[in-house]
Amino acid sequence: MKLDGFGIAGFRSFGQEMVYVPDLTKVNIFIGKNNSGKSNIIRFCKHLSQIKLGQRYKGFDERLDYCLDSNGRNIRFAFQIKKESLATGGIYTKIENFLPGLAKKFPEWKDSIWGDFSVSHLINKKDERKRDLGAKKLAEMIFTKYNPAETNDLAAKHLGYREGDPQGRSMDLALVVRDVMTVPFQVHAIEAFRQITEGEGDSTLNGRGLIRELRKIQSPTLDGYQEGKTKFATINKFLGELLGEEEAFLEIPAEVDEILVSIKQKILPLDSLGTGIHELIILAAAVTIIDDSLFCIEEPEIHIHPALQKKFVRYIQENTQNQYLITTHSNAFFDIPGVNIYHCRLAGDHTSCELVVTDHERGGVISDLGYRPSDLLQANYVIWVEGPSDRIYLNHWIRGAGTALEEGLHYSIMFYGGRLLSHLSFDSDEIEDFVRLCKLNRNAAIIIDSDKNYPQTSLNETKKRVIDDFRKNSCFVWVTDGREIENYVSETTINSCVKEVHPRSYKRIKWDKYGNLTKLGNGKSIAKVAVAKKIASENPDYSVLDLSKRIQELIGEIKRANS
Repeated sequence: MKLDGFGIAGFRSFGQEMVYVPDLTKVNIFIGKNNSGKSNIIRFCKHLSQIKLGQRYKGFDERLDYCLDSNGRNIRFAFQIKKESLATGGIYTKIENFLPGLAKKFPEWKDSIWGDFSVSHLINKKDERKRDLGAKKLAEMIFTKYNPAETNDLAAKHLGYREGDPQGRSMDLALVVRDVMTVPFQVHAIEAFRQITEGEGDSTLNGRGLIRELRKIQSPTLDGYQEGKTKFATINKFLGELLGEEEAFLEIPAEVDEILVSIKQKILPLDSLGTGIHELIILAAAVTIIDDSLFCIEEPEIHIHPALQKKFVRYIQENTQNQYLITTHSNAFFDIPGVNIYHCRLAGDHTSCELVVTDHERGGVISDLGYRPSDLLQANYVIWVEGPSDRIYLNHWIRGAGTALEEGLHYSIMFYGGRLLSHLSFDSDEIEDFVRLCKLNRNAAIIIDSDKNYPQTSLNETKKRVIDDFRKNSCFVWVTDGREIENYVSETTINSCVKEVHPRSYKRIKWDKYGNLTKLGNGKSIAKVAVAKKIASENPDYSVLDLSKRIQELIGEIKRANS
């Protein structure tokens, strides 16, 4: 089940003009300043599983939930219907059950259509139809795409109609479609305050009753045995990743209201491992035990290190069957593949919400959160390389070593540009600025091409100075054993990949420790990034020069910084 997108109008900080939140994915992050209205999105979505079609919804708070400057008490909700959802198992496949072939009849759906309705007036009466713009639009599409005979058949099958004009039948069919699409999912909210306790109440969501629920899946009954065991094993695997101990697992005693953790044959109470681990287990258990729901989670970053925040997002992406709307002030969720970021702001007195797509928009969110550019250097570990192809090789070799280290989670790679160190003087202002920049994060490494043409060639003075400064600050320095980073690739591999990228101008490259392996037979340079990507698609070969030793040293430094 999946919500494609929604809109809100007239609710709390949302004015009468509809604010659209389009193109939702599995994990959706809402970021903004305090009082920007992001929590109101969560508050509104909590109501969605309570609204009952065919009757007036009375669940809103008369004092708080209506927009203060609205003329009336009209809260409106819009829903997005994406064409792709009709074919990929989205929530709106239910349309097909009511109107077979409906999606096929709407070829003009380039991406999606929107329908909106008044939450306060969900009564299917004739006098409501004129105001239902979403249903009216659907009706026009049904009437246009179905001929009268087809419309009659559909109305007879689904509504029991035997007479009436085609437009009227289409309108009633559209209302049926709208009703199917409005509230066919469950919503669960996990608030910012979370603590594991025993007792009655909404089990698992904020920790209350979690012990009881975990005990059920640790020792499930015959009905649902395999499902329970699988879920408990999944939570234990996540615990092991958090602690860096594969053998760690939870134990819930039969007669004691406590969660224990077994680590290397030592038994400890869960709360002895720190508040962050405690809260992550609450979150992981809640979203694992409950399936096929929309989860609204407020500020999961509280008490949790940024690296663990990223691990949590990866966990829910890979191990759960839910959709997520998450509010946060943390930038740790940026640049996680498959995650949508929405920027919430106050535009005048009302909330606006925009999907973040461009780098410029991302910069606006970072600025809104109060981060400065220098804050981005405070990653657990920063690796400085000369250019994009170096980054490709480095990630390839780190992944191939069988580690769980991930760029953006355990380390960041930044470019300094080879020309900087090769062509600037020892005492230039640019070198001074670069050295000062590197000192912002002492958990750092630098990889430098030796640029040697012969064994006796010496490094230039600029490179020597940078190397000395890095080492004085206890940073890892890797000067390539050969001429450049490409010289760590075997002759067979680099030739096969260069030939594939440059089939017309290729001439066999003779490998040499100090040879220039980036030139084609006609003297032109190879497409370094394209060749690096081809090489990265092969299994890594660590036998060339001192590559194996250097990669293991670098991996050790990264792990130390992430300990």
